[in-house]
Amino acid sequence: MVVPATCSQSMLPNATATCEQTVSIASNNGSATLTVADKDTDTNLTHTNGTDTIATAAGAVAQGTSSWNISVADTSVTNAAMVASTGTPIEIFSGAISGADKTFNITYNFGTAANQAAGTYSDMITYTVSAL
Repeated sequence: MVVPATCSQSMLPNATATCEQTVSIASNNGSATLTVADKDTDTNLTHTNGTDTIATAAGAVAQGTSSWNISVADTSVTNAAMVASTGTPIEIFSGAISGADKTFNITYNFGTAANQAAGTYSDMITYTVSAL
């Protein structure tokens, strides 16, 4: 199963922000893998003006530095740079799922440079769930 996800973020110059999302998975197979990658080969967040961008980068985002990444609570995915659709997806979970759905709390981290254009930036990523 493939689930597209969008998190648009309005940003000001020289700032940091986060956007949170919950992803839940279930498996009638008893186990599953959850991965995420960009929907295409462009991993930048793009301003609504179509010109200004924020590049993905691993590590903590900081005020004054233009970057974005993803963290997933209670997993090894912390401040991970998003990968292109042609790359190896980020593995969020792989293992047994018994009974109820398994829920993941996703945080998208954003930072902007002092000269960053204010406004809304977005990109589309794809979560993929597959049976083991």
